[in-house]
Amino acid sequence: MFLLVVVCSFLLLSWEPGVIGRNKGRKHEETFNGRPCMYELERNFDLEKQKRDRNTGEIRAAVILPSDYEKYEVTLSRVMPVLLLAERAVHKMNILPGLHFNFMPSNGRCEAVYAQYRAIEAYAKSNVHVFFGPTCEYSVAPIARMVKFWSTPLLTTGALTFDFSKNKTHCDSEYHLLVRVGLYSFRDMAAFLVSVMERYKWYKVMLVYDKDGCGQISGKHTCKLMMETFVEQLKGKGNFHYGSFDLEKNKDSLQDNLRREIGSEYTSQSV
Repeated sequence: MFLLVVVCSFLLLSWEPGVIGRNKGRKHEETFNGRPCMYELERNFDLEKQKRDRNTGEIRAAVILPSDYEKYEVTLSRVMPVLLLAERAVHKMNILPGLHFNFMPSNGRCEAVYAQYRAIEAYAKSNVHVFFGPTCEYSVAPIARMVKFWSTPLLTTGALTFDFSKNKTHCDSEYHLLVRVGLYSFRDMAAFLVSVMERYKWYKVMLVYDKDGCGQISGKHTCKLMMETFVEQLKGKGNFHYGSFDLEKNKDSLQDNLRREIGSEYTSQSV
C-alpha cells in the first residue's frame, strides 16, 4: 500500500492541475511519451478551488472499495488505516513536502453500477485528483475506461484480468490511465501454469472450475475470469488441447463430474 501512495504521488507531480477544461468547447492536448492525446471531454474545474488546492497542498483521493469485510479481502475498514500509515511514511521521508492527502472513502459494494456511481460522484462533486480502487474486476472496468477523459489516474491492486495487463501507454488504449500496482495478475499465474505444463509435457487439459469461486478476491466471476486468461495463454501456444467444465452448470457430485467429463480422454488410465 505504501507503493500505491508513492506511485500516485509521482503521477500527480507530473500532472499540472487546471490545464484541462480552461477552454470550454475545445479539445485538449495532453502529451504522453512525447505524443499528443486528444480528449473530447473536459474537466470542469473550479478555478478558485484550484488556487485553494495549491495553497493548501491538498490531494483529494477517492477510495472506492466495498465495506463488507466478511465477504471481501480488500475493504475500506482494512485499507483506510494502511493508507493513513503510508501517508505518514511519505511525509517522514520528506517525499511530498507541503502536500497532504484528503482520502474520501466510499462503498463501491464490489458491484459495477455502485462503483461507477461513486466514481462519477467523486469526480463531479469533489473534483478528485486520483482514484484508489476499485479492485473488483467488474467494478474497475467502467471507471478505468473513463478516467483518461478526466485526466485522473486510477491506482488499484486489482484489475487482474488479461485485458487490464495489456499495453496502456498509447493515448487510445482502453485503460490508458489505469495503474496496476499489484504483485501479480491472472496472466502471470496463467504463464506460470503453462510453463509447468510444458515442462512435464501436459498438453491435454480440462479446465474444471466454479465461476464464482474466490469471489472474496475480485468479486463476481473471479474464477471464470482467471480461466479466460488461462485460455488466452493456451491459445497463444497452439500445442494444447483443452476443454472446460463449469461446476455450477451441473449439480452432480464432483466425482461423477470428473468421471463423465474427463474420463479416459484427459487421463492416462480409464477411471
